[in-house]
Amino acid sequence: YGEVETSNDQKSWDSAGNASLARYDGGESLVVHTGEHRNRYWRLRIYNGDDQPVNVRGARFLGLERILKFEFAGSGAMLYYGNKSASPPVYDLARRLANSGPKEVPVTAVTLGPEQANPGYRPPPPPVVPWTERMPGLLYSILALVIGILGFFTWRLIQSMSKGNS
Repeated sequence: YGEVETSNDQKSWDSAGNASLARYDGGESLVVHTGEHRNRYWRLRIYNGDDQPVNVRGARFLGLERILKFEFAGSGAMLYYGNKSASPPVYDLARRLANSGPKEVPVTAVTLGPEQANPGYRPPPPPVVPWTERMPGLLYSILALVIGILGFFTWRLIQSMSKGNS
């Protein structure tokens, strides 16, 4: 068995998947199972025990191709990315392409320009902290005062009830 690790700096490695090794008459097979990762460096660790050494001569990485389709992919189109808390967009392009019938939809390949900061981005306002968390001493002081007042009225009630019974 084996383990796949990925890293961007070759110093800190994160687990990315596992591997299985099979030997059979006439050859051997190494299959690696991993999710999608975008790190630069990959490392395969094979835990072979005291079996014959494994001769790994190469590797082939397979992944999904990512394609973006825009209805108006021309000059002036902007692609914004990187906001992990943004809700996913809702596009009607897939529905429109499906309803367009069997005709071939023209595809034009475009390349991205240099990465730029979004000039319209405004950072979200800082979260509002309730006054109970900003001034816990005041909360506990008010709580102690209320308990004291309730205790005083309870004591007065007990005193008046004991005088009425005697």
